[in-house]
Amino acid sequence: MYVYDSRGSFPQSQNLGEPTVPQVQYKEPFPNIKKECPRDHRKAMDALLALQDMKFFEPFYKQLYVAASNAKLSLGRGDELVLNPDQETLRELVVDEVGHEVAVNMAAAVAKWTFGPEVARMFPLVDLILKFKVIYEGIQNTKLVNEQDRSLREKAFEKKLSLFIDIKARALVRKDPTKDEFKLRAWLHEQYKRYAQKQRTLLNYTLWDDTHCGKERGTPAGYHQR
Repeated sequence: MYVYDSRGSFPQSQNLGEPTVPQVQYKEPFPNIKKECPRDHRKAMDALLALQDMKFFEPFYKQLYVAASNAKLSLGRGDELVLNPDQETLRELVVDEVGHEVAVNMAAAVAKWTFGPEVARMFPLVDLILKFKVIYEGIQNTKLVNEQDRSLREKAFEKKLSLFIDIKARALVRKDPTKDEFKLRAWLHEQYKRYAQKQRTLLNYTLWDDTHCGKERGTPAGYHQR
């Protein structure tokens, strides 16, 4: 039997049954801001933490953003606006709440603008589509469709996003009927707006750090005024 007179005399390779805790080295997220404009470092860190506090909403944000970004507006026979969603992103928007079969059928139905009895029973959408058309009363539809990727890009995105939020809220209610659909819509709208704002603020600081506090390429577009 070997006797060790101190803990430090144990062989380094000996396993005492204690879990090994990996040493994680801290990586400074804004090294250039900390070094070259330290007065802004706390604000940058606050922006990072603010977005991390909304981590719970990140999946919703990504689903809604991708769905609205991939959808297109077009004109119907009577010059009414028609939303043409991407089937895959629409399926991803609701699959967690309604299941694979319903999500696939719903996405196909919306993409083709056909609402059979099965879709109507499992996931009623007709009232949402009618609401979507009402939203655009008084808007020059032809101009909006033609300029949806240019001068009216933001307006078109907001209108598409509104409908996808309605669809997401209905999916959440289908998963949990005790939820209030109207309150869910308002909550999704509010949280999406908050998340987007915090993401933009963090992006500004990230760009600010990349340019060494604006010394390399000038102040990034959209950087907030201090």
